[in-house]
Amino acid sequence: SRELLNYTRVMAEYMSNLTTDGGKLFEATVYDGTLDAALEALRNGTIDAVVFIPKDAPRVFEESLAIKAKVYALTGTPNPTEERLSRLSLSIFFNSSSTYARLAVLSWGISELAERLRGQPIDPETQGLVTWLANVAESEGSQVEWVEVKPKEVEEGRAVRPYVVGWMTISVVFMEFMFMGIIGGLTSVASEFEWNYMTRIISTRVKPMELYLGKMASVLLTGFLTSVAVILWGTYVMGARFTHSLVSYQTLKVAVIMLVAALFTMSVGMLLGLAFRSIETANLAANALIWPTMMLGGFWIPKFMLPPEIRWFAEVNPMSNLMYAVVEVSSYGRSLSAYLTPLAATAVLTAALLAASSLLFSRKIAKLVEG
Repeated sequence: SRELLNYTRVMAEYMSNLTTDGGKLFEATVYDGTLDAALEALRNGTIDAVVFIPKDAPRVFEESLAIKAKVYALTGTPNPTEERLSRLSLSIFFNSSSTYARLAVLSWGISELAERLRGQPIDPETQGLVTWLANVAESEGSQVEWVEVKPKEVEEGRAVRPYVVGWMTISVVFMEFMFMGIIGGLTSVASEFEWNYMTRIISTRVKPMELYLGKMASVLLTGFLTSVAVILWGTYVMGARFTHSLVSYQTLKVAVIMLVAALFTMSVGMLLGLAFRSIETANLAANALIWPTMMLGGFWIPKFMLPPEIRWFAEVNPMSNLMYAVVEVSSYGRSLSAYLTPLAATAVLTAALLAASSLLFSRKIAKLVEG
């Protein structure tokens, strides 16, 4: 009905206007679809909760200012802390909103009664106001029914451990990208310039771009084989589990993200190898990048468990965003909507770093030939 729709829209607008520390507490919208479709989006992790408003909710609110709703919340995901925080936030919202509305109306009603009863007999209208205020005062406040919903492909009774191991496997793969990509890339460049191998290679008349692509392909192949070994070990030995099969569209998205991560680290490694004259100095610079990223970027422990003082680093670090985009798909079974902006920014940054490293590599070889 129109009354129910208007009531639901007002409730969603009220929820969306709540702020904490300058940010919105909820992003509430009226779902344009069936309850089953909304629950499917909940199971996929696209949304955090579904608030169902029953038909009699407007009447219940009008009679006693009690908020009546049924809340469907995820349970059994690899992130129980986020589950509890989401449920706690919604519970506090409904209870506090109902209490606030009742106190405001009771305050107004008492003032109105005082004006009407000042030296006047009690008329039927005043008696009705007294009865309504009594109902408001005696009501239970919010009438919220909680319904637990299992995430997609995480069935009742299935242990969360395999998905945690899956998260750890993904983390190890991305840490391997940093070591193999950055250190492998810089070593392949710095060692040949330092030990004058490049002079011999140039004598074969190989083109600089061919040499650059060959080095990138070599590091990429090594990283690929190592990543496959890590994933096989995590899956078949440690019991890692993911929310999608090997042959699926989600796997293709994960592979593309991992390719971007590998190219990003290799381009950084190439630039470091070109920037420093000795392997030792380049290695120090590489480790100065890798270790803080692992410690502060949410690779050793999940990002949501990091203290707020350092969590910002994981939010802006390109490798962290790439890894957690894969986690979003493979561990939580969610879409990439929350990571589209950082993924696009990292892809552009990777392209720029690749262009810069290839250009500098060609120029350095040209100077070597001229010398």
